[in-house]
Amino acid sequence: MSRTNITLNNNSPLIDYQPVAGWGEGDGTGDPFAVRYSRNGTVNFTSLPGASASMSFHGTGIWIFGAKRSNHGRYNVTLDNLVSEASGFASNPELFQTVLFSATNLKHEKHTITIRNDPTSDNAPFLDVDFIIFETETTDSSSLSVKVENTASSFAFSPESAWKPLSFEEENSVQTARLTSVQEASMTLAFTGNAIALYGIVGPSSGLYSVQVDGQPSTNATFNATSKIYTTDSLLFHANDLGPGNHTLRMINKPEFPEQEMFVTHAMVGTSFATYTSSLASGPKAGVTLIIIVAVVSGFIFLVFAGLVLHFGRKQRRQWK
Repeated sequence: MSRTNITLNNNSPLIDYQPVAGWGEGDGTGDPFAVRYSRNGTVNFTSLPGASASMSFHGTGIWIFGAKRSNHGRYNVTLDNLVSEASGFASNPELFQTVLFSATNLKHEKHTITIRNDPTSDNAPFLDVDFIIFETETTDSSSLSVKVENTASSFAFSPESAWKPLSFEEENSVQTARLTSVQEASMTLAFTGNAIALYGIVGPSSGLYSVQVDGQPSTNATFNATSKIYTTDSLLFHANDLGPGNHTLRMINKPEFPEQEMFVTHAMVGTSFATYTSSLASGPKAGVTLIIIVAVVSGFIFLVFAGLVLHFGRKQRRQWK
């Protein structure tokens, strides 16, 4: 058996924040300690009692990272109907990118986890989520994985006229994505393997989408890719234990408002995702190392943002690449 961990940034569509209006999204400004969060200070936070962040995963372990600060209070975590309580308070020093909850050696099956704000003091009402790591188990010990670009023939975009190409610069090279703002426009990926990870861009113009694997809808009716900041290479969907052989993944645009867009960059197919994940050798500390690496990569966000700004400037003139 091989165990692999996958990191979700705070603005991943796989994390469901409820109520949506009860959560804010930090962008690295307005907080003198923002740089101590991962990815240049991006974090989701709430001061609303009962506000929650939930996700489902198929795996054997999970770690939720956030901050423990002087204005943070009590919270509880529900994992498969088992509830635990903890305190997010810390001062002198305050703690960042620290583990708020962890569970290991879980049965390799589908799990659901929810972290909920439960403050007991008006002076310490906050809870934040920086990133989440979940661990999966594969029957194949190899780290073989296949990257499939959005330009590959195994990707099909329908209707073709509804999809436009987007180019942007990242890590000193030109990257590409496909995007659509058309209601019910879809992307279908045919692949061979027992696991799939689909990546794309989340940001202010992104909206809702749904996913089907082999014709079956995912547990989530829809995913929300709207975020305060643009993040490329964001995990939009993940599924494993599909069984060997041929499979199809279908992603459908479900915008709430006109001109909301859905972006697809690439997919990873196989039994593990070595390019985008790291084996968890020593618990949460290995996860911290992984996210630091991700944060360094995210340091190129300025170049990416410039490309996206160019896209939206052209969009206003209805001119596309």
